[in-house]
Amino acid sequence: MSDFTLLLGRKIKEQRKLKQISQENLAETVGISSKYLSEIECGKKNLTAKILFDISSALDVKTDDFFDYNYLDSKQSLKEEIISFVDDASEKDIADIYKFITYFLKSGR
Repeated sequence: MSDFTLLLGRKIKEQRKLKQISQENLAETVGISSKYLSEIECGKKNLTAKILFDISSALDVKTDDFFDYNYLDSKQSLKEEIISFVDDASEKDIADIYKFITYFLKSGR
């Protein structure tokens, strides 16, 4: 999926966690399966405008809050975003990410 789909999914997950709502509860409220919500939050599936609207209503946030990525401007925010990517990654993916970062930093860019 695209970077946009991944960022959107992460914003939905972030808002859901801030509201302390489980995936199961949000999915039930919106009328989708918890598996589909999980795939949305991981950036693996797209969603319709209606589902996005329903999610924003269920979380009591404005739909455009999901499209605010200004938080990625600070170094600390970028570090936190990188950590959140790794948190959702498989063991093999984490090993590959480590190799890439090590190579990137040691090569002098």
